[in-house]
Amino acid sequence: MIGSAKESWNLCKWEGCKRKPLKSKGEVGEIALLVSGASDGLLILWSADHGQDSRELVPKLSLKAHDGGVVAVELSRVVGGAPQLITIGADKTLAIWDTITFKELRRIKPVPKMACHSVASWCHPRAPNLDILTCVKDSHIWAIEHPTYSALTRPLCELSSLVPPQVLAPSKKLRVYCMVAHPLQPHLVATGTNIGVIVSEFDARSLPAVTPLPTPSGSREHSAVYVVERELKLLTFQLSNTANPSLGNNSSLSDTGRFKGESFEPLPVKQVKKHISTPVPHDSYSVLSVSSSGKYLAIVWPDIPYFSIYKVSDWSIVDSGSARLLAWDTCRDRFAILESTLPPRIPIIPKGGSSRKAKEAAAAAAQAAAAASSAAAAASVQVRILLDDGTSNILMRSIGGRSEPVIGLHGGALLGVAYRTSRRISPIAATAISTIQSMPLSGFGSGGLSSFTTFDDGFSSHKSPADAGAQNFQLYSWETFQPVGGLLPQPEWTAWDQTVEYCAFAYQQYIVISSLRPQYRYLGDVAIPCATSAVWHRRQLFVATPTTIE
Repeated sequence: MIGSAKESWNLCKWEGCKRKPLKSKGEVGEIALLVSGASDGLLILWSADHGQDSRELVPKLSLKAHDGGVVAVELSRVVGGAPQLITIGADKTLAIWDTITFKELRRIKPVPKMACHSVASWCHPRAPNLDILTCVKDSHIWAIEHPTYSALTRPLCELSSLVPPQVLAPSKKLRVYCMVAHPLQPHLVATGTNIGVIVSEFDARSLPAVTPLPTPSGSREHSAVYVVERELKLLTFQLSNTANPSLGNNSSLSDTGRFKGESFEPLPVKQVKKHISTPVPHDSYSVLSVSSSGKYLAIVWPDIPYFSIYKVSDWSIVDSGSARLLAWDTCRDRFAILESTLPPRIPIIPKGGSSRKAKEAAAAAAQAAAAASSAAAAASVQVRILLDDGTSNILMRSIGGRSEPVIGLHGGALLGVAYRTSRRISPIAATAISTIQSMPLSGFGSGGLSSFTTFDDGFSSHKSPADAGAQNFQLYSWETFQPVGGLLPQPEWTAWDQTVEYCAFAYQQYIVISSLRPQYRYLGDVAIPCATSAVWHRRQLFVATPTTIE
Protein backbone atom coordinates (compact mmCIF):
# COMPACT_ATOMS: atom_id res chain seq x y z
CA MET A 1 0.00 0.00 0.00
CA ILE A 2 1.31 3.44 -0.97
CA GLY A 3 0.11 6.81 0.24
CA SER A 4 0.58 9.97 -1.82
CA ALA A 5 -0.24 13.62 -1.28
CA LYS A 6 -1.14 16.39 -3.72
CA GLU A 7 -1.15 20.17 -3.66
CA SER A 8 -4.96 19.93 -3.92
CA TRP A 9 -4.99 18.85 -0.24
CA ASN A 10 -5.98 15.29 -1.21
CA LEU A 11 -4.37 12.24 0.39
CA CYS A 12 -4.62 9.15 -1.82
CA LYS A 13 -4.18 5.46 -0.99
CA TRP A 14 -2.91 3.12 -3.70
CA GLU A 15 -3.09 -0.67 -3.57
CA GLY A 16 -1.06 -3.03 -5.75
CA CYS A 17 -2.51 -6.23 -4.33
CA LYS A 18 -5.16 -7.50 -1.94
CA ARG A 19 -2.74 -8.58 0.78
CA LYS A 20 -2.83 -6.77 4.08
CA PRO A 21 0.01 -4.37 4.91
CA LEU A 22 2.63 -5.47 7.39
CA LYS A 23 1.84 -4.44 10.94
CA SER A 24 4.53 -2.89 13.08
CA LYS A 25 4.81 -4.12 16.63
CA GLY A 26 3.74 -1.51 19.10
CA GLU A 27 1.51 0.52 16.80
CA VAL A 28 -1.74 1.79 18.26
CA GLY A 29 -4.21 -1.08 18.61
CA GLU A 30 -2.13 -3.16 16.18
CA ILE A 31 -3.77 -1.18 13.38
CA ALA A 32 -1.72 -0.16 10.37
CA LEU A 33 -1.42 3.63 10.39
CA LEU A 34 -0.37 6.21 7.85
CA VAL A 35 1.19 9.45 9.08
CA SER A 36 1.14 12.65 7.05
CA GLY A 37 2.54 16.11 7.72
CA ALA A 38 0.71 19.18 6.47
CA SER A 39 1.85 22.63 5.44
CA ASP A 40 -0.07 24.13 8.37
CA GLY A 41 2.14 22.23 10.82
CA LEU A 42 -0.36 19.49 11.66
CA LEU A 43 0.58 15.84 12.02
CA ILE A 44 -2.35 13.63 10.99
CA LEU A 45 -2.71 9.91 11.64
CA TRP A 46 -4.84 7.94 9.20
CA SER A 47 -6.23 4.46 9.64
CA ALA A 48 -4.99 2.22 6.82
CA ASP A 49 -6.71 -0.90 8.14
CA HIS A 50 -7.99 -3.16 5.35
CA GLY A 51 -10.65 -4.72 7.56
CA GLN A 52 -13.18 -2.30 6.08
CA ASP A 53 -14.49 -2.41 2.54
CA SER A 54 -14.38 1.38 2.32
CA ARG A 55 -11.62 2.90 0.23
CA GLU A 56 -11.67 6.09 2.30
CA LEU A 57 -8.87 6.81 4.76
CA VAL A 58 -10.21 7.77 8.16
CA PRO A 59 -8.26 10.36 10.19
CA LYS A 60 -7.63 8.97 13.69
CA LEU A 61 -5.74 11.83 15.29
CA SER A 62 -4.28 15.23 14.49
CA LEU A 63 -1.85 17.29 16.51
CA LYS A 64 0.20 20.43 16.09
CA ALA A 65 3.78 19.38 15.37
CA HIS A 66 5.57 22.43 13.94
CA ASP A 67 5.08 26.12 13.31
CA GLY A 68 5.08 26.91 9.60
CA GLY A 69 4.64 23.40 8.21
CA VAL A 70 5.95 19.84 8.42
CA VAL A 71 8.86 19.26 6.02
CA ALA A 72 9.44 15.50 6.44
CA VAL A 73 8.27 12.50 8.46
CA GLU A 74 10.36 9.40 9.25
CA LEU A 75 9.67 6.22 11.24
CA SER A 76 12.53 5.03 13.45
CA ARG A 77 12.66 1.44 14.70
CA VAL A 78 13.67 0.96 18.33
CA VAL A 79 15.10 -2.33 19.58
CA GLY A 80 12.80 -3.79 22.22
CA GLY A 81 10.23 -1.03 21.99
CA ALA A 82 7.66 0.70 19.86
CA PRO A 83 8.80 2.68 16.82
CA GLN A 84 9.38 6.39 17.18
CA LEU A 85 8.26 9.08 14.77
CA ILE A 86 10.71 11.76 13.65
CA THR A 87 9.45 15.01 12.13
CA ILE A 88 11.22 18.13 10.90
CA GLY A 89 9.52 21.44 10.27
CA ALA A 90 9.89 24.90 8.83
CA ASP A 91 10.50 26.17 12.37
CA LYS A 92 14.03 24.65 12.13
CA THR A 93 13.27 22.02 14.77
CA LEU A 94 13.38 18.22 14.81
CA ALA A 95 10.84 16.45 17.00
CA ILE A 96 10.66 12.83 18.18
CA TRP A 97 7.26 11.31 19.03
CA ASP A 98 6.13 8.18 20.85
CA THR A 99 3.91 6.10 18.53
CA ILE A 100 1.91 4.65 21.44
CA THR A 101 0.86 7.85 23.21
CA PHE A 102 1.92 10.27 20.45
CA LYS A 103 3.50 12.47 23.05
CA GLU A 104 6.55 14.52 22.20
CA LEU A 105 9.75 12.89 23.51
CA ARG A 106 12.30 15.47 22.44
CA ARG A 107 12.57 18.63 20.34
CA ILE A 108 15.91 20.00 19.18
CA LYS A 109 17.43 22.35 16.64
CA PRO A 110 20.10 20.11 15.04
CA VAL A 111 22.00 22.91 13.30
CA PRO A 112 21.56 26.42 14.74
CA LYS A 113 19.89 28.99 12.47
CA MET A 114 19.43 26.42 9.67
CA ALA A 115 16.31 24.44 8.76
CA CYS A 116 16.49 20.70 8.13
CA HIS A 117 15.38 19.68 4.64
CA SER A 118 15.52 15.90 4.98
CA VAL A 119 15.79 13.30 7.73
CA ALA A 120 16.59 9.58 7.78
CA SER A 121 16.57 6.95 10.50
CA TRP A 122 20.00 5.31 10.54
CA CYS A 123 21.72 2.36 12.17
CA HIS A 124 25.27 1.25 11.44
CA PRO A 125 27.49 -1.11 13.47
CA ARG A 126 30.54 1.17 13.03
CA ALA A 127 28.63 4.10 14.55
CA PRO A 128 26.22 2.61 17.11
CA ASN A 129 25.60 5.93 18.86
CA LEU A 130 24.27 7.67 15.74
CA ASP A 131 20.54 7.17 15.15
CA ILE A 132 19.42 10.00 12.86
CA LEU A 133 20.87 11.61 9.73
CA THR A 134 19.74 14.97 8.42
CA CYS A 135 20.75 17.65 5.91
CA VAL A 136 20.36 21.43 6.10
CA LYS A 137 21.10 22.66 2.57
CA ASP A 138 24.86 22.89 3.09
CA SER A 139 27.52 20.41 1.96
CA HIS A 140 27.31 18.11 5.00
CA ILE A 141 25.46 15.03 6.10
CA TRP A 142 24.72 15.66 9.77
CA ALA A 143 24.38 12.91 12.39
CA ILE A 144 22.50 13.10 15.69
CA GLU A 145 23.90 11.08 18.58
CA HIS A 146 21.48 9.66 21.19
CA PRO A 147 18.61 11.89 20.02
CA THR A 148 16.29 11.24 22.97
CA TYR A 149 18.66 12.47 25.69
CA SER A 150 22.07 13.98 24.73
CA ALA A 151 21.08 14.85 21.14
CA LEU A 152 24.57 15.89 20.05
CA THR A 153 24.76 16.91 16.39
CA ARG A 154 27.97 16.69 14.39
CA PRO A 155 28.90 16.51 10.70
CA LEU A 156 29.26 12.90 9.58
CA CYS A 157 30.45 13.63 6.05
CA GLU A 158 31.63 16.62 4.04
CA LEU A 159 30.45 15.80 0.52
CA SER A 160 32.62 18.43 -1.19
CA SER A 161 35.70 16.39 -0.29
CA LEU A 162 34.27 13.31 -2.02
CA VAL A 163 33.40 14.99 -5.31
CA PRO A 164 36.07 15.07 -8.06
CA PRO A 165 37.43 18.62 -8.55
CA GLN A 166 36.33 18.74 -12.18
CA VAL A 167 32.69 18.18 -11.17
CA LEU A 168 32.43 21.14 -8.79
CA ALA A 169 33.54 24.56 -10.03
CA PRO A 170 35.82 26.51 -7.64
CA SER A 171 33.25 29.28 -7.30
CA LYS A 172 30.32 26.91 -6.73
CA LYS A 173 29.27 25.61 -3.33
CA LEU A 174 27.76 22.15 -3.01
CA ARG A 175 24.34 22.08 -1.37
CA VAL A 176 22.34 19.06 -0.24
CA TYR A 177 18.58 19.25 -0.78
CA CYS A 178 17.40 15.77 0.18
CA MET A 179 18.78 12.50 1.50
CA VAL A 180 17.77 8.86 1.91
CA ALA A 181 19.51 5.91 3.59
CA HIS A 182 19.27 2.41 2.15
CA PRO A 183 16.87 0.42 4.39
CA LEU A 184 18.76 -2.89 4.09
CA GLN A 185 22.32 -1.68 3.49
CA PRO A 186 22.78 1.28 5.87
CA HIS A 187 26.32 1.99 4.68
CA LEU A 188 24.76 3.44 1.49
CA VAL A 189 23.35 6.97 1.67
CA ALA A 190 22.03 8.85 -1.37
CA THR A 191 21.86 12.65 -1.43
CA GLY A 192 20.24 14.95 -3.96
CA THR A 193 22.45 18.00 -4.51
CA ASN A 194 22.75 21.00 -6.81
CA ILE A 195 25.23 19.02 -8.97
CA GLY A 196 23.24 15.77 -9.11
CA VAL A 197 22.66 12.65 -7.04
CA ILE A 198 25.60 11.48 -4.90
CA VAL A 199 25.67 7.95 -3.50
CA SER A 200 28.06 7.76 -0.54
CA GLU A 201 29.34 4.69 1.25
CA PHE A 202 30.36 4.48 4.89
CA ASP A 203 33.84 3.03 4.40
CA ALA A 204 34.03 -0.29 6.22
CA ARG A 205 37.83 -0.15 6.12
CA SER A 206 37.98 3.19 7.90
CA LEU A 207 38.86 1.90 11.35
CA PRO A 208 38.73 3.98 14.54
CA ALA A 209 41.98 5.04 16.17
CA VAL A 210 42.29 1.98 18.42
CA THR A 211 44.42 -1.18 18.57
CA PRO A 212 44.46 -4.15 20.98
CA LEU A 213 47.51 -5.05 23.02
CA PRO A 214 48.59 -8.72 23.22
CA THR A 215 46.97 -10.56 26.14
CA PRO A 216 49.52 -12.28 28.42
CA SER A 217 49.31 -16.06 28.47
CA GLY A 218 46.82 -17.29 31.06
CA SER A 219 45.38 -13.83 31.67
CA ARG A 220 41.69 -13.02 31.25
CA GLU A 221 42.27 -9.26 31.20
CA HIS A 222 42.46 -7.66 27.77
CA SER A 223 43.77 -4.19 26.88
CA ALA A 224 43.36 -1.75 24.03
CA VAL A 225 44.90 1.65 23.34
CA TYR A 226 42.95 4.40 21.62
CA VAL A 227 43.28 8.08 20.76
CA VAL A 228 40.70 10.79 21.47
CA GLU A 229 41.76 14.15 20.01
CA ARG A 230 45.22 14.69 21.59
CA GLU A 231 44.82 12.20 24.41
CA LEU A 232 46.14 8.64 24.56
CA LYS A 233 43.96 6.30 26.63
CA LEU A 234 44.12 2.70 27.82
CA LEU A 235 41.05 0.48 28.10
CA THR A 236 41.29 -2.75 30.12
CA PHE A 237 38.38 -5.19 30.19
CA GLN A 238 37.55 -8.79 30.97
CA LEU A 239 34.56 -11.04 30.40
CA SER A 240 32.98 -12.36 33.57
CA ASN A 241 32.29 -16.06 33.15
CA THR A 242 30.22 -16.48 36.30
CA ALA A 243 27.02 -16.67 34.27
CA ASN A 244 28.55 -18.89 31.60
CA PRO A 245 30.91 -21.62 32.86
CA SER A 246 31.61 -22.76 29.29
CA LEU A 247 33.52 -19.57 28.52
CA GLY A 248 37.07 -20.40 27.57
CA ASN A 249 36.72 -24.18 27.41
CA ASN A 250 37.02 -26.43 24.39
CA SER A 251 33.39 -27.60 24.24
CA SER A 252 31.99 -28.87 20.98
CA LEU A 253 30.03 -26.57 18.72
CA SER A 254 26.42 -27.18 17.78
CA ASP A 255 24.97 -26.83 14.29
CA THR A 256 24.06 -23.22 15.06
CA GLY A 257 27.68 -22.29 15.70
CA ARG A 258 27.23 -21.89 19.46
CA PHE A 259 28.65 -24.04 22.23
CA LYS A 260 26.26 -26.74 23.40
CA GLY A 261 24.50 -25.55 26.51
CA GLU A 262 25.54 -21.94 25.91
CA SER A 263 22.99 -19.39 27.05
CA PHE A 264 21.87 -16.46 24.92
CA GLU A 265 22.29 -14.00 27.79
CA PRO A 266 24.88 -11.27 27.22
CA LEU A 267 28.13 -11.71 29.10
CA PRO A 268 28.87 -9.04 31.73
CA VAL A 269 31.97 -7.03 30.89
CA LYS A 270 34.16 -5.33 33.46
CA GLN A 271 36.15 -2.44 32.04
CA VAL A 272 38.42 0.32 33.29
CA LYS A 273 39.58 3.38 31.34
CA LYS A 274 42.89 5.06 32.13
CA HIS A 275 44.41 8.29 30.85
CA ILE A 276 48.01 8.07 29.59
CA SER A 277 49.95 11.19 30.51
CA THR A 278 52.17 11.15 27.41
CA PRO A 279 50.76 13.79 25.03
CA VAL A 280 49.77 13.10 21.45
CA PRO A 281 51.31 15.67 19.07
CA HIS A 282 48.44 15.84 16.55
CA ASP A 283 44.65 15.57 16.58
CA SER A 284 44.09 14.63 12.93
CA TYR A 285 43.22 11.21 11.50
CA SER A 286 45.56 8.56 12.92
CA VAL A 287 46.33 4.85 12.50
CA LEU A 288 47.44 2.73 15.46
CA SER A 289 49.39 -0.56 15.38
CA VAL A 290 51.38 -2.71 17.81
CA SER A 291 54.63 -4.61 17.40
CA SER A 292 54.60 -8.42 17.50
CA SER A 293 56.01 -8.50 21.05
CA GLY A 294 53.47 -5.96 22.26
CA LYS A 295 56.24 -3.78 23.68
CA TYR A 296 55.80 -0.90 21.22
CA LEU A 297 52.86 1.11 19.89
CA ALA A 298 53.03 3.03 16.61
CA ILE A 299 50.81 5.97 15.70
CA VAL A 300 50.85 7.38 12.17
CA TRP A 301 49.18 10.63 11.10
CA PRO A 302 49.11 10.27 7.28
CA ASP A 303 47.81 13.79 6.66
CA ILE A 304 50.62 15.53 8.58
CA PRO A 305 52.67 13.26 7.72
CA TYR A 306 54.22 12.08 11.00
CA PHE A 307 54.73 8.96 13.13
CA SER A 308 55.64 8.19 16.74
CA ILE A 309 56.71 4.93 18.41
CA TYR A 310 55.75 4.57 22.09
CA LYS A 311 57.24 2.13 24.61
CA VAL A 312 54.22 0.49 26.24
CA SER A 313 55.91 -0.09 29.63
CA ASP A 314 56.28 3.64 30.41
CA TRP A 315 54.68 5.28 27.31
CA SER A 316 57.86 7.13 26.42
CA ILE A 317 58.52 8.04 22.78
CA VAL A 318 61.46 6.01 21.42
CA ASP A 319 61.26 7.02 17.75
CA SER A 320 59.47 9.58 15.59
CA GLY A 321 59.74 11.27 12.24
CA SER A 322 58.03 12.06 8.97
CA ALA A 323 56.16 9.15 7.37
CA ARG A 324 52.81 8.40 5.78
CA LEU A 325 52.84 4.59 6.07
CA LEU A 326 54.15 2.10 8.64
CA ALA A 327 54.15 -1.72 8.76
CA TRP A 328 55.44 -4.14 11.42
CA ASP A 329 57.37 -7.39 11.10
CA THR A 330 55.50 -10.27 12.79
CA CYS A 331 58.70 -11.97 14.00
CA ARG A 332 60.73 -9.15 15.55
CA ASP A 333 60.26 -5.57 16.75
CA ARG A 334 61.12 -4.33 13.30
CA PHE A 335 59.11 -1.94 11.14
CA ALA A 336 59.14 -0.28 7.74
CA ILE A 337 58.11 3.29 7.02
CA LEU A 338 57.51 5.27 3.87
CA GLU A 339 59.56 8.39 4.42
CA SER A 340 57.76 11.51 3.36
CA THR A 341 58.61 15.17 3.00
CA LEU A 342 56.11 17.98 3.33
CA PRO A 343 54.76 18.85 -0.13
CA PRO A 344 55.21 22.47 -1.20
CA ARG A 345 52.19 24.65 -0.66
CA ILE A 346 50.20 25.14 -3.86
CA PRO A 347 49.38 28.86 -4.22
CA ILE A 348 45.79 29.96 -4.70
CA ILE A 349 45.08 31.60 -8.05
CA PRO A 350 43.44 34.97 -7.27
CA LYS A 351 40.17 35.89 -8.90
CA GLY A 352 40.27 38.92 -11.16
CA GLY A 353 43.39 41.08 -11.24
CA SER A 354 45.84 41.35 -14.10
CA SER A 355 46.43 38.53 -16.54
CA ARG A 356 50.16 38.64 -15.75
CA LYS A 357 49.58 37.87 -12.06
CA ALA A 358 47.15 35.11 -12.97
CA LYS A 359 49.71 33.51 -15.30
CA GLU A 360 52.42 33.76 -12.64
CA ALA A 361 50.15 32.16 -10.05
CA ALA A 362 49.18 29.38 -12.47
CA ALA A 363 52.83 28.70 -13.28
CA ALA A 364 53.71 28.61 -9.57
CA ALA A 365 50.83 26.21 -8.91
CA ALA A 366 51.98 23.91 -11.71
CA GLN A 367 55.54 24.01 -10.39
CA ALA A 368 54.39 23.18 -6.86
CA ALA A 369 52.25 20.29 -8.12
CA ALA A 370 55.19 18.92 -10.09
CA ALA A 371 57.44 19.22 -7.03
CA ALA A 372 54.88 17.39 -4.90
CA SER A 373 54.66 14.61 -7.48
CA SER A 374 58.44 14.37 -7.63
CA ALA A 375 58.70 14.21 -3.82
CA ALA A 376 56.14 11.40 -3.72
CA ALA A 377 58.07 9.46 -6.36
CA ALA A 378 61.35 9.94 -4.51
CA ALA A 379 59.99 8.74 -1.14
CA SER A 380 61.74 5.51 -0.11
CA VAL A 381 60.82 2.57 2.11
CA GLN A 382 63.11 2.45 5.13
CA VAL A 383 63.44 -0.43 7.62
CA ARG A 384 64.25 0.16 11.29
CA ILE A 385 64.62 -2.13 14.31
CA LEU A 386 63.95 -1.44 17.99
CA LEU A 387 66.57 -2.92 20.32
CA ASP A 388 66.01 -4.23 23.84
CA ASP A 389 67.05 -0.91 25.37
CA GLY A 390 64.44 0.92 23.28
CA THR A 391 66.83 2.57 20.84
CA SER A 392 65.96 2.61 17.14
CA ASN A 393 68.49 1.63 14.47
CA ILE A 394 68.17 1.93 10.70
CA LEU A 395 68.67 -1.44 8.98
CA MET A 396 68.01 -0.40 5.38
CA ARG A 397 67.53 3.10 4.00
CA SER A 398 65.82 2.10 0.78
CA ILE A 399 64.13 -1.14 -0.30
CA GLY A 400 63.34 -2.22 -3.82
CA GLY A 401 64.93 0.43 -5.97
CA ARG A 402 61.88 0.64 -8.25
CA SER A 403 61.05 3.91 -9.97
CA GLU A 404 57.28 3.80 -9.28
CA PRO A 405 55.92 5.69 -6.24
CA VAL A 406 55.00 3.56 -3.22
CA ILE A 407 51.30 3.68 -2.32
CA GLY A 408 51.01 0.97 0.33
CA LEU A 409 52.87 -1.07 2.95
CA HIS A 410 51.71 -4.41 4.36
CA GLY A 411 53.36 -5.95 7.42
CA GLY A 412 53.78 -9.62 8.24
CA ALA A 413 56.39 -12.34 7.94
CA LEU A 414 57.25 -10.72 4.61
CA LEU A 415 57.09 -7.01 3.86
CA GLY A 416 54.58 -6.14 1.16
CA VAL A 417 55.10 -2.99 -0.91
CA ALA A 418 52.49 -1.68 -3.35
CA TYR A 419 53.53 0.60 -6.22
CA ARG A 420 51.54 3.03 -8.33
CA THR A 421 51.64 1.74 -11.90
CA SER A 422 50.85 3.65 -15.08
CA ARG A 423 49.64 0.63 -17.03
CA ARG A 424 46.72 1.42 -19.30
CA ILE A 425 43.57 -0.58 -18.61
CA SER A 426 41.51 -1.85 -21.53
CA PRO A 427 37.83 -0.79 -21.83
CA ILE A 428 36.74 -4.35 -20.99
CA ALA A 429 38.81 -4.35 -17.81
CA ALA A 430 37.56 -0.88 -16.91
CA THR A 431 33.98 -2.10 -17.25
CA ALA A 432 34.77 -5.05 -15.03
CA ILE A 433 36.34 -2.76 -12.42
CA SER A 434 33.23 -0.56 -12.43
CA THR A 435 30.98 -3.59 -12.10
CA ILE A 436 32.98 -5.07 -9.22
CA GLN A 437 33.16 -1.81 -7.30
CA SER A 438 29.42 -1.20 -7.61
CA MET A 439 28.25 -4.68 -6.62
CA PRO A 440 25.94 -4.76 -3.57
CA LEU A 441 27.49 -6.00 -0.36
CA SER A 442 25.04 -8.84 0.23
CA GLY A 443 25.02 -12.62 0.15
CA PHE A 444 28.54 -13.07 1.46
CA GLY A 445 29.98 -16.51 1.00
CA SER A 446 26.78 -17.93 -0.48
CA GLY A 447 27.33 -17.33 -4.17
CA GLY A 448 28.23 -19.75 -6.91
CA LEU A 449 31.96 -19.33 -6.26
CA SER A 450 31.83 -20.48 -2.66
CA SER A 451 34.04 -23.53 -3.14
CA PHE A 452 37.64 -23.51 -1.97
CA THR A 453 39.72 -24.02 -5.09
CA THR A 454 43.20 -25.53 -5.21
CA PHE A 455 44.43 -24.76 -8.71
CA ASP A 456 48.15 -24.03 -8.42
CA ASP A 457 48.20 -21.54 -11.27
CA GLY A 458 49.32 -18.35 -9.55
CA PHE A 459 46.12 -16.48 -8.67
CA SER A 460 44.26 -17.25 -11.91
CA SER A 461 41.29 -18.88 -10.19
CA HIS A 462 38.32 -16.46 -10.01
CA LYS A 463 40.70 -13.61 -10.81
CA SER A 464 38.99 -10.44 -11.99
CA PRO A 465 40.24 -8.45 -14.98
CA ALA A 466 40.89 -5.54 -12.65
CA ASP A 467 43.32 -7.57 -10.54
CA ALA A 468 44.87 -9.21 -13.59
CA GLY A 469 45.66 -5.82 -15.15
CA ALA A 470 47.46 -4.31 -12.13
CA GLN A 471 50.23 -6.49 -10.74
CA ASN A 472 51.90 -3.87 -8.56
CA PHE A 473 52.53 -5.67 -5.25
CA GLN A 474 55.94 -7.06 -4.30
CA LEU A 475 56.92 -9.12 -1.25
CA TYR A 476 60.35 -8.55 0.33
CA SER A 477 62.37 -10.43 2.94
CA TRP A 478 62.89 -8.62 6.24
CA GLU A 479 66.31 -10.28 6.55
CA THR A 480 67.86 -9.80 3.11
CA PHE A 481 65.55 -7.01 1.80
CA GLN A 482 65.41 -8.91 -1.50
CA PRO A 483 62.20 -9.61 -3.49
CA VAL A 484 60.36 -12.87 -2.77
CA GLY A 485 58.57 -14.14 -5.87
CA GLY A 486 57.22 -11.97 -8.65
CA LEU A 487 54.74 -9.12 -8.78
CA LEU A 488 51.22 -9.84 -7.51
CA PRO A 489 47.95 -7.88 -7.59
CA GLN A 490 47.76 -5.45 -4.68
CA PRO A 491 45.55 -6.85 -1.88
CA GLU A 492 43.11 -4.83 0.20
CA TRP A 493 44.75 -6.21 3.35
CA THR A 494 46.89 -9.13 4.52
CA ALA A 495 46.75 -11.46 7.54
CA TRP A 496 49.51 -13.80 8.75
CA ASP A 497 49.03 -16.60 11.27
CA GLN A 498 51.06 -16.71 14.49
CA THR A 499 53.17 -19.64 13.30
CA VAL A 500 54.21 -17.57 10.26
CA GLU A 501 53.22 -20.47 8.03
CA TYR A 502 50.08 -19.21 6.29
CA CYS A 503 48.94 -15.84 5.00
CA ALA A 504 45.72 -14.46 3.54
CA PHE A 505 45.56 -11.78 0.83
CA ALA A 506 42.16 -10.12 0.49
CA TYR A 507 40.75 -8.84 -2.81
CA GLN A 508 37.38 -7.41 -3.79
CA GLN A 509 35.74 -10.73 -4.61
CA TYR A 510 37.87 -13.39 -2.93
CA ILE A 511 40.63 -14.17 -0.41
CA VAL A 512 43.83 -15.91 -1.49
CA ILE A 513 45.46 -18.37 0.93
CA SER A 514 49.22 -18.91 0.59
CA SER A 515 51.91 -20.83 2.41
CA LEU A 516 55.36 -19.52 3.31
CA ARG A 517 57.12 -22.78 4.21
CA PRO A 518 59.16 -24.46 2.87
CA GLN A 519 58.81 -21.78 0.19
CA TYR A 520 56.19 -19.21 -0.73
CA ARG A 521 53.42 -20.85 -2.77
CA TYR A 522 49.76 -20.35 -3.63
CA LEU A 523 47.32 -22.80 -1.97
CA GLY A 524 43.90 -21.63 -3.14
CA ASP A 525 41.23 -18.98 -2.74
CA VAL A 526 37.76 -18.68 -1.26
CA ALA A 527 34.98 -16.41 -2.54
CA ILE A 528 34.16 -14.03 0.31
CA PRO A 529 33.51 -10.63 -1.33
CA CYS A 530 34.31 -7.27 0.27
CA ALA A 531 35.97 -8.67 3.40
CA THR A 532 37.19 -5.96 5.78
CA SER A 533 39.60 -7.89 8.03
CA ALA A 534 40.57 -11.34 9.29
CA VAL A 535 42.41 -13.09 12.10
CA TRP A 536 44.06 -16.50 12.26
CA HIS A 537 43.49 -18.90 15.18
CA ARG A 538 44.73 -22.49 15.23
CA ARG A 539 44.94 -22.74 11.44
CA GLN A 540 41.44 -21.32 11.10
CA LEU A 541 40.79 -17.99 9.39
CA PHE A 542 37.95 -15.84 10.76
CA VAL A 543 36.90 -13.25 8.17
CA ALA A 544 34.83 -10.14 8.89
CA THR A 545 32.56 -8.54 6.29
CA PRO A 546 30.27 -5.52 6.76
CA THR A 547 27.44 -7.87 7.79
CA THR A 548 28.84 -11.29 8.73
CA ILE A 549 31.74 -13.24 10.21
CA GLU A 550 32.83 -16.16 8.04
